[in-house]
Amino acid sequence: MIDVLAAMAIVSSVIFSLLFYQMEQLQVVHSALYRTIAINQIDNLTDMIQRNNQSKKQRDILSVWNNDNSSMLPQAVGEILDDSSHKCLITLQWFYLKIQAEQIYFRC
Repeated sequence: MIDVLAAMAIVSSVIFSLLFYQMEQLQVVHSALYRTIAINQIDNLTDMIQRNNQSKKQRDILSVWNNDNSSMLPQAVGEILDDSSHKCLITLQWFYLKIQAEQIYFRC
């Protein structure tokens, strides 16, 4: 009788460890998905900015882009920093388990 209880304890601990591992891997997959979405969103913004050189249109594009980001990524906020040498830095931050961010420099 005790050997059956010991075997059940061992089997249940193995099952719980596998369950914990699967839950951990699910978080890794979600994080990778959000990072992929962020990279694609940044790529889309660079294309839109390069097609529209007017500063008013760029502000409108940034507003629409941020609305899209907030619907695709949890608590997402994006910004563009422009310096005088025509280099722009696009930053996109979101929160999933911790604050995460992607950045890219491009010629604008």
